[in-house]
Amino acid sequence: MLTGNQIRKSFLDYFAKRDHTVVRSSSLVPDKDPTLLFTNAGMVQFKNVFLGQERLPFARATSAQKCLRISGKHNDLEAVGRDTYHHTSFEMLGNWSFGDYYKAEAIEWAWNLLIKEWGLPKDRLYATVYLNDDDAERLWAKISGLPAERISRFGEKENFWEMGETGPCGPCSEIHLDRGPEACDRQDVPGHECRVNGDCARYIELWNLVFIQYNRKENRDAHHRRAAERVVELRHRLYAHADRDDRATRRQEIWRGSCGGHLVSGNRRSRPCRQFSNRRRRHAEQ
Repeated sequence: MLTGNQIRKSFLDYFAKRDHTVVRSSSLVPDKDPTLLFTNAGMVQFKNVFLGQERLPFARATSAQKCLRISGKHNDLEAVGRDTYHHTSFEMLGNWSFGDYYKAEAIEWAWNLLIKEWGLPKDRLYATVYLNDDDAERLWAKISGLPAERISRFGEKENFWEMGETGPCGPCSEIHLDRGPEACDRQDVPGHECRVNGDCARYIELWNLVFIQYNRKENRDAHHRRAAERVVELRHRLYAHADRDDRATRRQEIWRGSCGGHLVSGNRRSRPCRQFSNRRRRHAEQ
């Protein structure tokens, strides 16, 4: 079983071999973005690049970003303690393309890492795409070989990503893992049906590929910045949730069932206890 440190190194090494520059995690308090109180996603340190206000000496990047979500659009605080997979503090693994590669490479590399490098069971993986993203749906079928019933379309709530009320945004494509019927935490609810993007713990999002091609203005309209093939930025996230055991060791464990890079706690707690635990949560490397 791989540890969190091994997952992180494997992820960064995988994309470094594909000409991505490894970029260090930025501060939890953004120094260039007054619209955010805390860094809530791996793309925050690249925001000015997305907006055309900054240029980097490389076109591909990969990072392991420390994130905190306790306010704003991406606020997970109220969900902490209600399930085993929402966290206020976590590490986001990401690979980024600044006007270089696009959907085909993003989907292929994500799929190969999960299947060939980490050995996840193909028959338990599902893909989702935005409502009108015919291209992403076609690529998933071609690259992964997933049958049509395991590639689903969802609307803006599930498959359109925004960093906040304003700023870079775009349609996204997610990879979900079926952890099996025994992982459902709503088995005692009459009429409950387990499904991707449902309300139980059976199907878990592992990876989110975001095709950032719009800039959300204050009036909530999304506007094209320029030709999509020149501005689209790919952002892929893979959560690495770290938790301490009762002996306060510095160990991270993958969910027992081949959960790829989505590290989750193995035990459930009451909501107040869970919130306290998150206050003392740490990352594997500080």
